[in-house]
Amino acid sequence: TNTSMQQHRLLRRKQVEQILNISRSTIYAKLNQKSTQFDPDFPRPIALGSMSVAWLEDEIQRYIAKRAASRTIVENASAKGAGHAHK
Repeated sequence: TNTSMQQHRLLRRKQVEQILNISRSTIYAKLNQKSTQFDPDFPRPIALGSMSVAWLEDEIQRYIAKRAASRTIVENASAKGAGHAHK
């Protein structure tokens, strides 16, 4: 058996909505290059059939981690500025 295939868990759209706490329309806006909410980092879904898609759980988790990491950088930058005021 191929162990790498077994490690990929698929998430349906409702699960992605719940994990990211965003709506169906926001998911599709993030995927739409013409949308003001377009996010090039947002994971692309995998077609399961003509009417269903899913996302790889590890890609959703990496997306969350990347967003969290960029947030930390912004917080650290503002914290440095605040640190100078205390000296």
